Amino acid sequence: MGDLILSTDRRMVTCPYCGFSFSMSYGRLFGCQGCPQAVGGCTYMMCPRCKREFPVEAAPRYGPPF
Repeated sequence: MGDLILSTDRRMVTCPYCGFSFSMSYGRLFGCQGCPQAVGGCTYMMCPRCKREFPVEAAPRYGPPF
């Protein structure tokens, strides 16, 4: 059995359109699901509630740049 690994990403963002507050990891998982640019420091976030896209600071990249 593997260990359950929980994200420690607590960076919160608030949608400027509907006011919904959510963590960046939650937004990437549910709002940006299926978008190929969601992995790799995209500067936009899609609100999981209203599905509107808005700019945010790019998440820091870990590891060597590609």
